Amino acid sequence: MGGTGLSPNSRADHSSSTLPLCILLPSLAPTPPSSSPPPAGPADAEREPAAAAAAAMEAIKKKMQMLKVDKENALDRAEQAESDRKMAEDKCQQLQDELLALQKKLKGTEDELDKYSEALKDAQDRLEQSEKKATEVS
Repeated sequence: MGGTGLSPNSRADHSSSTLPLCILLPSLAPTPPSSSPPPAGPADAEREPAAAAAAAMEAIKKKMQMLKVDKENALDRAEQAESDRKMAEDKCQQLQDELLALQKKLKGTEDELDKYSEALKDAQDRLEQSEKKATEVS
């Protein structure tokens, strides 16, 4: 297993190796510096909170505007629902009145039917009696 320099015994076999240890073991390689901005000066320190506050204020204003629009839409929907409810109640009352009128008319028709049914029965009884008398006389 020689020649590659990567075997566990390669260090003992090749002590004069010219490859640095960080290439052989990448976990030992130095980490590059982070890409953070250079330290801020006193003027930058004052601008950052002001910019953040302005951005926060702008976000709050946008949120308030969205809430205002949502409220107006909700009020419009509530108004429409109230109008629909009123129309439905009016239609319900109209149908109830119409139902009551039809029930009264039905009652009157049923009473009239009873009256004519009774008159028909009486007429049939008289006819039957007249037929009996006619057959007795003949």
